[in-house]
Amino acid sequence: GDDVRQSLLSSLQGSYLGMVPYAFLLATPTGVLADRLKHDFPLIAEVIITKEFPRTLAVTVKERMFFGIMCNDKVDEAVALQEGRQTQCAYLDTQGFAYQQAPQTHGFLIVKISTDMPDIAVGTQLIEKEMMRRIVEISQKMPSVIGTPVTGYEFLSAIPHEVRVMTKQGFFLMIERDT
Repeated sequence: GDDVRQSLLSSLQGSYLGMVPYAFLLATPTGVLADRLKHDFPLIAEVIITKEFPRTLAVTVKERMFFGIMCNDKVDEAVALQEGRQTQCAYLDTQGFAYQQAPQTHGFLIVKISTDMPDIAVGTQLIEKEMMRRIVEISQKMPSVIGTPVTGYEFLSAIPHEVRVMTKQGFFLMIERDT
């Protein structure tokens, strides 16, 4: 809302070569503005900016859909302690994009994706989109197929071609990453 509006207004301050104001509609770089908004507000999945003459910019924003929390809590603890690392977590959307730092989670209310990746970088694609599509589908269908919900996933470098699917009942399934 207001934060996005303020960001746009501040981006439109100044001028090209000191002569043509950025806010002059014909000179307004909508693609650059859209990219800046997505960078400044990682919760934005998609932004469309259109020019409506004579003096209006129409901004349409689509927010990311929350899926779960991804943590690198499977990093070798001895190595992590030696290097002074702490567990990192991020909110993950349904496309596998990390959009904000998150606290560690425990329990069954939020899907947790555990990994041994050394870094969980906010603003990056942590899980490939096709793999994430499969994960979302598994999470949606699992309760009706086997009678228990998915509580988490594990992506481990020791088993690079498989993903562990954790269930509320305490057992896990292995699925292939590449199919």
